[in-house]
Amino acid sequence: MLRDRIGNWLSWQRQKAASYKWALFIALGGLLVANIFLHPHHPHFQLETYWGFWALFGFGVSVLMTVVLKKIVFPIISRSEDLYDPDK
Repeated sequence: MLRDRIGNWLSWQRQKAASYKWALFIALGGLLVANIFLHPHHPHFQLETYWGFWALFGFGVSVLMTVVLKKIVFPIISRSEDLYDPDK
């Protein structure tokens, strides 16, 4: 009953995923364009005065975090599949 309704709702949302993605890209682009006209009143450092700095900074940090997690952290915390049942 409830599980079927939730499942139907989730599959309906999955069909609209491309629309959500484009809406997000348009909203982010709009914020980037708005950043051309809206400047910070008291920037903490010089790079903050350039338009799009925080968008580029956020993208760069997310790429860096992905690389660090994939290449450094994942090998440290990963375990073999038969760690708890080695007889299989």
